[in-house]
Amino acid sequence: MGARRPERLEAHPASLIETKIGPNEVHLFKSDNHGANFVSAVKGRSKPAAPIDVAVRTDTLCHLQFIAAKLRRKLRWDPAKEQFLNDAEANAMLDRPMRAPWKL
Repeated sequence: MGARRPERLEAHPASLIETKIGPNEVHLFKSDNHGANFVSAVKGRSKPAAPIDVAVRTDTLCHLQFIAAKLRRKLRWDPAKEQFLNDAEANAMLDRPMRAPWKL
């Protein structure tokens, strides 16, 4: 049974959808279980499938797109300051109050 493709998958150019990665091209690490991969990496002192710096940046992008979608507008992000430019409402969504007794 072959992999089922989403019906609405689009690419530009469209030929990218059918492109196969050759044996001598770059292949990304595949992990079917990130939790087990992480534990194995710790035990074996090797690199995990998702190093923390990559995971943090990936999570950041997900949060930024969620905030932009929720506010329904374009936002400008300063990666050095990790803040939105001139947008107090969007910046307020970057964090939430901690429940008592937790605090920083």
